[in-house]
Amino acid sequence: MSVGRILFNIFSVITVLLGLALFFRSNNAYCANVQNAIQVADKNYANIETVSSFTDIVPRSIAVSADSRIFLCCPRGHKIEEPTLVEIKDGKPIPFPDVETNKIDIDHPVQCFISAMAAVVDDSNHLWVLDNGRKGRTLIYGGAKLVGIDLSTNRIFKTILLKNYVLSPDIVLYDLEIDPTRGKAGTALITASGSLAPGTMIVSDLDSGHTMRRLHQHSSVRPDEHSIVFVEGEMVKVRKNNDNQNDWLPGVFGLTVNGERNRLYYSAVASQDIYSVDLNKLCDPDATNKEVENTIRHIDYKVALGTGIECDKQNRIYLSDIEHNAIWRRHPDGQIDIVARSPKLCYSDHLFIANDGYLYVTASQYKHNSRFYFGENERTPPFEVLRIFVNTTSATLCSHTF
Repeated sequence: MSVGRILFNIFSVITVLLGLALFFRSNNAYCANVQNAIQVADKNYANIETVSSFTDIVPRSIAVSADSRIFLCCPRGHKIEEPTLVEIKDGKPIPFPDVETNKIDIDHPVQCFISAMAAVVDDSNHLWVLDNGRKGRTLIYGGAKLVGIDLSTNRIFKTILLKNYVLSPDIVLYDLEIDPTRGKAGTALITASGSLAPGTMIVSDLDSGHTMRRLHQHSSVRPDEHSIVFVEGEMVKVRKNNDNQNDWLPGVFGLTVNGERNRLYYSAVASQDIYSVDLNKLCDPDATNKEVENTIRHIDYKVALGTGIECDKQNRIYLSDIEHNAIWRRHPDGQIDIVARSPKLCYSDHLFIANDGYLYVTASQYKHNSRFYFGENERTPPFEVLRIFVNTTSATLCSHTF
């Protein structure tokens, strides 16, 4: 090896080490969280139970009713013939509310589910379903909507279309939360992201159907452009072909309401930052965007990147860790502990605390979908729904006991 080459290699190593030193020096808060993570790395983790597993459907979101009925949203991929909203009965997925509603009808998209992305059970025993309205990556006009199903009758009682003024072809709807205390029938809170529109919130009054966009492309819902997402030790890139590969920098996905039901917690996937915003201002149609933005608070830094976020009655925030197959919990005093770590938590996508004291988790293997593998689906069944006993109830379901 030439002297010039040796010197170049030495210079490269020194440059990398200096870069890492500067990075950690400028991220003291984040480094403190990493230190907390190291301190608890050898503890005994909670037992992870398999609720159900599947070969034909890939659960992304889960909702559990007060009487322990389990519902799964399975966004449609290549297999559009599979149901997109199911109820688990005796371990098997049953199309919900029926088979016909789960059949794609492009000519009548309002009457069917195109692609169910998220669901929540409110205090009135209503299952609210967020239909992403997409067949593959294509947005179907009239397909994006909120659907309310009365669980006492298993019938749809309301459909709220999400109009073009809050959507765009690039925006993908991701997560849903219901705030039952605002509005006559409650208020739906929705996150959405896209490569050209990295983050936005959508707020919809469930009684009137009035819908508005909030925090559109605000820095708190955008990804950190310096972030690099690693899953299973590999950098996640959107790969169309060898000459067309881009870093995957998703904006805001998960959201959750705090124990007092006065603030909304949220975080972009490709960001270490956790934020909150005042719910009164966020849901007030008369509040200006500036007034809403003035209520944003930086809560803390995440230990690792992830999509799922949930909060319990004690204001402990649960965070999925897609980089290390783990679930973390942040306490109100800022302390962080690890709830679970396991290969079973391969891309822990969505978190849901039910009234039975369990934290439910979907492991979607999203990192292995076709977007990241040149159009080839690399997901490997079975796809599991898991749960971990955490002995608490969700902040948004605190009117019920377990």
